[in-house]
Amino acid sequence: ATLAYHFKNIGNTYRKQNDFLTAKDYYDKAIGLSEKHQYYHVKANIYHDLGMWKHHQGDFHGAINMLLEASNISNSAYTRSFSMANIGYLYLHQNNYEIGIQYFEKALDIASKDGVFYLIPGICYYLGTSAEKQSDYSTAHHYFERGYQIALELIDHNFECKGDIKKAIK
Repeated sequence: ATLAYHFKNIGNTYRKQNDFLTAKDYYDKAIGLSEKHQYYHVKANIYHDLGMWKHHQGDFHGAINMLLEASNISNSAYTRSFSMANIGYLYLHQNNYEIGIQYFEKALDIASKDGVFYLIPGICYYLGTSAEKQSDYSTAHHYFERGYQIALELIDHNFECKGDIKKAIK
């Protein structure tokens, strides 16, 4: 499992350098190990990263399908919620706020019910942003406020103030 995660992480490094072919080679190695040893939790995480790999190559529908698959096969609330949130994020960037909101709400529901509190500030930030883009300022305020409050609670519990937590506070 550790080797499969290493291959996945190496694939992510190459993806971030826009070396998509090499990234895919490492993702394939990671999937091969995951399937051989029935590490389905690892496979779900690789599918998530393959979804983002597809997104960075401009394959919107392929990215959505891969992220849906990651969420469907995962037994991890974090991976399910994160995959749903990234689908929402992709729709947000397509200016399709209604569908984006649906996926962000699914992500928020999973994160809230299953205690994945670290994801909640970012999900709320993007829900607020989506509502704001639709001129629904009351709903935007609600989500921005919720994200802000939970971000502060996380910081009080020694979580780092970076990424989406930082966005929720700002």
